[in-house]
Amino acid sequence: MTILFVASINGEDFHQSPIYASRDEAIRALVSDHGLLVGDHVWSAEAEPFCANVSASAVIEQIEQDASDQCGEAGTDWRMDATQTQVDELDLALQAVLDAWVGKHKLHPTCYGVSSMEQRIVTEADAAAPSPVQGRG
Repeated sequence: MTILFVASINGEDFHQSPIYASRDEAIRALVSDHGLLVGDHVWSAEAEPFCANVSASAVIEQIEQDASDQCGEAGTDWRMDATQTQVDELDLALQAVLDAWVGKHKLHPTCYGVSSMEQRIVTEADAAAPSPVQGRG
């Protein structure tokens, strides 16, 4: 898995940063884009792209709730007694369907979370601006 990086002028607003192949590239671009000076503080972090997931357990729970809503007490007493192996099988099948649907309709998430945040003081070496590897997050 390739690790990508983003940068921020305040350690909070990473969502407006393009994604870069290295921490240094992200920081150099931030310095250039915001006219930052040597000695200013900047933050960089690993970008963790959001992955859409579906849970078999949540789907089963919704089915059981729907049975209760539609059938009253009889539905409340009914439970889908799937084994863990069956739930695992459903997890894989549902995820495959979701992934195919997202891909077909080009609905891939463009947001990301951040981790491994580091604060740094701008240096002279941070002057060259690189090109992002992806669009904004």
